[in-house]
Amino acid sequence: MNTLSKVFCVDLDGALCTNTFGDYEAALPLDSAIAKINSLYDQGNTIKIFTARGSGSGKDWRRVTETQLSNWQVKYHELIMGKPEADFYIDDRAILASEFLYKEPIDNSSLTAHEYFQHTILKAATSILRGSAQIPLLILAAQLVTDCLRNGNKVLWCGNGGSAADSQHLAAELVGRFAKNRAPLPSIALTTDTSVLTALGNDYGFETVFSRQVEAVGKTNDVLIGISTSGESKNVIEALRTAKRIGLKTIAFTGARNCTMDNEADICIKAQSEITGHIQESHICWGQAICGYAEGQIFP
Repeated sequence: MNTLSKVFCVDLDGALCTNTFGDYEAALPLDSAIAKINSLYDQGNTIKIFTARGSGSGKDWRRVTETQLSNWQVKYHELIMGKPEADFYIDDRAILASEFLYKEPIDNSSLTAHEYFQHTILKAATSILRGSAQIPLLILAAQLVTDCLRNGNKVLWCGNGGSAADSQHLAAELVGRFAKNRAPLPSIALTTDTSVLTALGNDYGFETVFSRQVEAVGKTNDVLIGISTSGESKNVIEALRTAKRIGLKTIAFTGARNCTMDNEADICIKAQSEITGHIQESHICWGQAICGYAEGQIFP
């Protein structure tokens, strides 16, 4: 082994083959993942494959597993029926397999349909789970929204494209209901009135389409939540600045990269991805969680 080589422990089911949840003989190989592991093997790294097969039933699956690995042409040094010590764990249950075994962006041509959807779902889950580090900020944001609504103020939302759709969705969760029948909570998406949006865009410029509305309907101690996957949407930035100027509390949802919106909101919560789709998945998750929290606190 060369001095730069590492020991890689690779979970079998769900990482190198389909997870059949006990019907292991029906497992199918995930060719792209196997190719990645074979490449690591060829580079001089030590590959240890581990599996919990049989841990519940007591059945010995070693021979079946060895035959499968041979048929799938997997290169490895050791098969462990259990979990060994290593430098890295590549494990579908830790939601790391998709991060490590597939490249971004997803190349449809190199994946089977099963691999593509498994990869997409795991990448989304990985991004959302990484957001656990943002929980302290989410709690602050949720409490800000709860206090705002409890005191008779309202929550405003804004964003462009998919973030505009999220704004409308989340405003509806408050005005309508999230999980329980209760009185409506005041919330407005600044993305819905096409007459206002086109008039402001035409007369004052697209950068003003949200800030002008904030100035018109926003009141001291309302909350504005600005959503932008890039964190650089000029009309959202202007809305946050206007909101601060007239006394609103502000929350920003962005992506992982450093961005202008980091410094424009009272609370900035950053999705742990640079992939637009996965950032959006985190944003809608957070937004719904905040709505659910506020609803539960106000209507216990």
